[in-house]
Amino acid sequence: MSLLSQKHFNRSAKRNVSMMENHELKILNMFIKYMAYYSDTELTAFTDWIENNTKFELYQDLKVLHIGTYLKEVWTHQLQVERFEIEIIDQSLLNVNVTKKKLMDTGINISIGQMEYTNLIYESYTFDRVFSKIAFQLQSAEQQIESLNEASRVLKPTGIHYILVNEQSLISSLYQLMNEFSNEFNIIDPYQKHQIDIDQQLKMLYEQIDVTEYEANHLIRDVKQCMSLFLSYEDENYINYIVKRHLGKQFNEFLEMKFKTQGPIILKRKFRLFKCKNKKNQLKQF
Repeated sequence: MSLLSQKHFNRSAKRNVSMMENHELKILNMFIKYMAYYSDTELTAFTDWIENNTKFELYQDLKVLHIGTYLKEVWTHQLQVERFEIEIIDQSLLNVNVTKKKLMDTGINISIGQMEYTNLIYESYTFDRVFSKIAFQLQSAEQQIESLNEASRVLKPTGIHYILVNEQSLISSLYQLMNEFSNEFNIIDPYQKHQIDIDQQLKMLYEQIDVTEYEANHLIRDVKQCMSLFLSYEDENYINYIVKRHLGKQFNEFLEMKFKTQGPIILKRKFRLFKCKNKKNQLKQF
C-alpha cells in the first residue's frame, strides 16, 4: 500500500461522506452536464494545445504529485509513467472513483486517493513536480491561496510547480450581458480581483514564473443554452439581479432579440498555464 493509502485512508470516513454532498461537487456535476449537452465546445482543441505547446520537465525517478484528476490522460498517456513515482489526489470521491476506473481500463497503475487540497498529508519538500489547478467557482479565494501554499510546501526547493488556471471568462461574459440588459445593475466581476490575488501569491512563492495562455470561442446559440450556463454556475448575481427581481421574462426577451438581430453570442474560454520554479522560503508563513 502506498504512503497515500496508509496515511489517508486510515482517517475518519466522515470527511469522505461530506465531500460527496458538498457545494463543490454539486456545481461540478451541473457544469459537466452542461458541457455534455452542449458538446460543440473547444475542449478537444484545448487538450491538443496542452499536448503541442507544453513540454513538462519530467525525468527518470521523479516524485510527482498531481492535485486534481483534470488532464490526467493528456500527460500520463504520452509519457512512460512507469519511470516516475506518481500520486494523484482529488477532493471529490466521485472524481477519484471515476479516474480509478479510467486508469484501470487503460492499464495504468498510479496511486490515487481523496485528500483536501488545503491539508495535504505529505511532509514538506516531498515532490519534484507538482501539478495543480485553479477553478474559481469550486473554492473560495482564501481556499485557493491556501491550496497554492500547501502545494508549494510539499515541493522540493529545486522542483517545478505547474498550475492550470481556468479563468472565469464564461461567467464574466454573462455579466456583461446582464449589464447590457440593464445599466442599473453595474455588476462587478468578482473573479478579476481573485485572479490578481492568485498572480500575487505565486510571485510570493516563486522566483521564476513562465505563463502560456489559451483562448477559445464558446458559442451560445439560443436563450435555453444561455440559461443553462447561468444555472450551471448557480451564479449569485444572476439570482439576485434577475430571479429575485422577477425579471426573467424580460431578460429572456432581451436575449431572444439579441440572437435574432446579431446571431450567436460569442463567449471566451480562457486558460493560463503557470510554470513556477526557484521556490522562495515561505514555509514559516504557512
